[in-house]
Amino acid sequence: IDVVLVYKIDRLTRSHKDFYYLIEFFDKYNVELVAVTQKFDTTNAMGRLLRSIMLDFAQFEREMTAERTRDKMRVRAKKGLWNGGCLPLGYDYDPEDKKLIINPKEAKIVRFIFETYLKEGSISKVVKTLNEKGYKTKNGKDFICTSTRHILENPIYAGKIKYGGEIYQGNHEAIIHERIFEEVQRMLNRNKKECKSIKQNKYDFLLRGLLRCGYCGSNLTTHYTLKNGDKFFYYKCTRIQHRDKTACLSKPLPAREFDNVMVESIGNMAKDNRLLKRMLERSNRIVLNEIEELRKEEIKLEKGIERKSEEIRKLLNLFLLDKNPPIKV
Repeated sequence: IDVVLVYKIDRLTRSHKDFYYLIEFFDKYNVELVAVTQKFDTTNAMGRLLRSIMLDFAQFEREMTAERTRDKMRVRAKKGLWNGGCLPLGYDYDPEDKKLIINPKEAKIVRFIFETYLKEGSISKVVKTLNEKGYKTKNGKDFICTSTRHILENPIYAGKIKYGGEIYQGNHEAIIHERIFEEVQRMLNRNKKECKSIKQNKYDFLLRGLLRCGYCGSNLTTHYTLKNGDKFFYYKCTRIQHRDKTACLSKPLPAREFDNVMVESIGNMAKDNRLLKRMLERSNRIVLNEIEELRKEEIKLEKGIERKSEEIRKLLNLFLLDKNPPIKV
C-alpha cells in the first residue's frame, strides 16, 4: 500500500490517540495519507498545526454528538417512549403512533414465563418447561437461562422504560401487573446464588478454553462458588449453564484437582522417550502436510495472477488507437 486516501481527515478517525498511532504506523511503512477535500502540507510546522486543529474540532464534534444523542434518549425515556434496539418478546412497534404495542401470541409466552417462575422459583425449570412446550424466542430460537432472566428482569413488561439506570413510566400497555413484577424481582434477588462465571483467567486456570464436554461436545467454562467465605473453582458444561441441569449428563469438574492431574500426566508423558518420538514424528507429518497445502495454494494464486494479468492486457489494448503499439503490463 502506497497511499491511504480519505474524503476528510475525520473520516479516518476522530480520536487524537488513534490518529497519531496510525500516522506513526504509516510512516513506518512509507505510506502516504491523503485527504481529498483538505489540502495542507504536513512537512512544515504550520501544516501540522492545522491538522491538529482540525482533529480537535472533529473530536469535539463527535463528543457533542454523543452527548446530544444521550440527552435525546433520556428525554424520550422520560416521555415514556421506547428508545429502540431489539424488540422485546411480547411487543411489536407501531411506526405511526411511535410506540410499542402488544403482540398477543408472544404476550402469552411472557405471562407464562412470569407465572411459571412464581410457581417454580427456578429459572432453569422455567427454561425446561418453555422448551418442552415448543415456545421460541423473538428470533425463533430455544430459550436459555440468560434470555429468560433478562425477560424476568426487564421492567418494560410492567409498563416501564429503563434508561441510564433510571426507570420511567412508559406510554405502552403493560403485559405483567406491577405487583407481580415486583414479586418476581424479590424472588430473583432472594434466589440469586453466589455462583459466577469467570470471564478473565485471573485465577490461572491451566485448561481454560481448551476443554470440551465428553457427553454433548459443548465447551467447558470456568466458574466458582462461595461456601463459608471460601471460593471453590470448577469447570462446567456451558449447555447446562445456558439451559438446565438435565441438558447434559456431565457433572462439574473440580478445577484445581483436574489441573493437577493433567500436569502430572504431562510430566509422565515427558519421561517416555518412545511416546515423545511418536509425537514428534506425528507433528512433523502434520507440518509437512500443511507446507504441501500451502504450496498448492501458492501455485493456484500464481496461475490466477497470470490469468488476471492477461485479461488486463487485453482490456487495455482494446482502448488503444490502431497507430499505437500494444502496451505491456
